[in-house]
Amino acid sequence: MQAPDYDAFFASYVDFYNAALADKPVIRDLRACYAEYLVSASGQAVMGGENGDDYEKVLEKGFGFYRAIGVVEMWLRGVEAREIFAGHDEARVSFTAQMRRKDGSEFPLDFEVVYFLQRRDSGPKIFAFLSEDEMELFRSLGLVDGEGKPVGA
Repeated sequence: MQAPDYDAFFASYVDFYNAALADKPVIRDLRACYAEYLVSASGQAVMGGENGDDYEKVLEKGFGFYRAIGVVEMWLRGVEAREIFAGHDEARVSFTAQMRRKDGSEFPLDFEVVYFLQRRDSGPKIFAFLSEDEMELFRSLGLVDGEGKPVGA
């Protein structure tokens, strides 16, 4: 199977992400980027679950949180992909989030996520991703309090 165009895949992913930040009804489109089961790992935990209605609610809650801490827009900076096994790839994706503090000041926040994808006839599907401890990063920037709640919310 030919390697997918991961630049195009993640550009679409960012488009869905930005639409979700704008509270547009694209969560089902975003869910279509994921496999039937998904594992995520960060500095705080490793979680897994089925890509179903419950995951849709998790995504909606997550985007509400990102809006509350001031994520205005996301940009794709780059994608480095490599095959790890036949039909499975790793993609290290660089993003920039445009952030807006409660006082109206804005700043860019660069970060990376490592995705694991399965090649399918219908296109690639994300089945796992790893990220840094975003909650610790948000705390260090004063975007959330010690309990992880948005500051000023």
